[in-house]
Amino acid sequence: MLKIDNLQSINKIRVFLGCLIAFLMPFNHVMALKMFALFLCFVLALPLLGKTFRKNGLLYIFLFWVGAVFLSVFYSVDIRYSLSEYKSDFFYSLIGFVCIYQVSLERPVLIAKSIFFGWLTNAVLGLLWFFSGRSVDWFYWQHGVGQYSTYLVIVTPFIIWFLKNKPWYCVGAIFFNLCLLVLVPNRMAWICLLFYFVFFAGFFYKKIRFGLNKKILSIGGIVLFALIAGLLIQIKSKPVNALAPEVSGNVEIIKTFTQNERFGMWKFWLEKGQEHQWLGVGYGKSLPSRLYIDQMPTSWFSLMKAHAHNIFINTWLQSGWLGLLAFCMFIYALCRKFYLQKDISDKHRLLSYAVLMIVGGAVLKNFTDDFFSRNTMFIVFGLFGYWLAILNLVNSAGDNNAHCAN
Repeated sequence: MLKIDNLQSINKIRVFLGCLIAFLMPFNHVMALKMFALFLCFVLALPLLGKTFRKNGLLYIFLFWVGAVFLSVFYSVDIRYSLSEYKSDFFYSLIGFVCIYQVSLERPVLIAKSIFFGWLTNAVLGLLWFFSGRSVDWFYWQHGVGQYSTYLVIVTPFIIWFLKNKPWYCVGAIFFNLCLLVLVPNRMAWICLLFYFVFFAGFFYKKIRFGLNKKILSIGGIVLFALIAGLLIQIKSKPVNALAPEVSGNVEIIKTFTQNERFGMWKFWLEKGQEHQWLGVGYGKSLPSRLYIDQMPTSWFSLMKAHAHNIFINTWLQSGWLGLLAFCMFIYALCRKFYLQKDISDKHRLLSYAVLMIVGGAVLKNFTDDFFSRNTMFIVFGLFGYWLAILNLVNSAGDNNAHCAN
C-alpha cells in the first residue's frame, strides 16, 4: 500500500511539473525554474518512456530530423560552437517535448489549460510592462519582437482549438491576440494570420455554406478588415528596402515585398552554400555568418549579417541536403498525418485543421526569417508534444476520448 501511495505521489508531482513546463513555455528570464521543472519531470518520466513511446511513424521521422541535425555537429567547422547551439536549441526542447507529450497522454485537459493560461499570463504581464511607460523593454518577457510575434502566430490556432466550444470567448481571445500583434512591428505575422483566415474559411465553406447568414458574414468581414488593416499598418511603418535611400511619400504596398533586401541576402547565401552543399558547415544559425563574415557586402548592417533569414536556406547551410531533406520530410509527414484525421468527426476535423494552420503559419512566418531557435524552438517542440499526444488518444479510442481536448 505504501508503495502504491508513493507511486501516486510521484505521478502527481510529474503531472504538476509537466503543467508548469507547459505554462512557462512562452516565458524568458525564468530559466532556473524552467530547467528545474524540466529535468525533474524528465527523471520522473524515465521509467514510463518504454510504455509511452509506442510505434509511431511520425515520431520516427521527427527523430530522423533531430538526428540529422545532430550529425552536423560532428562535421562542423566549429564543433564546440555547434554542440553548444544544439544543446540550447534541441536538447532542452527535446526534453520538454518528452515531458509534455507524456503528461498530455494522461492529463490532456490540464496541459491544454496550462498552455492557454501561460499565453494569457504572459500577454497580460507584457501589456502591464508596456503601459507602465517601459514600452521599449516590454518584450522582456517574450525575448524580442521577432520571437514574440512568431509565438503569437503559432499559438493562435491552439486558442481556436482550446475555446472551440465557447465561441464568444474564442472571439475575445483572438481579438486580444490581434491587439498584441498591433504592438509588434512585424509584417509577416499579419500575412500568416491572413493565411489562417483563408485556410479556415476555405476548408469550412463546404460545411457551412448552406448555413451562412448575415451574422456569420458580418463577423467574417470584420475579421478580414482587421487583418488587412493590421498588415497595412505594419507595412507603412517599415521601409521598402532597408538599404535603399528613404523616399518621401506613401510606400507602395507591393514594393515592400518585391524590393526587399532579403532577395540580395538569399542570393548571396545560395551561392556560398554551394561550397558545403551536401553536409553543411555545422549546426548553429550564426555559424555560416561567422565563416563568411569577411565576404559579406559592406553595405549590409549587423542584422543582415546574422543569418540567411530563411528557415530552409538556414537549414541547408547548416546541415546540407541531408538536413534539409529530413526537415522537409518531417513537415510533410506531420501535415499528412493530421490531414488524414479530418474525416473522423467534426471535432477531430478542427484538430486536423488547427495543426495544419500552425505548421503553415510557422513555415510562412520563418520564410523571411528564422526563429526556430532557443525559446521558440522549445515552444514548437512543446506544442508538437501536446498535438502528438492528442492524436494518439484520438487514434486509440476515437470519439470516446473526445474529452481529451476540452
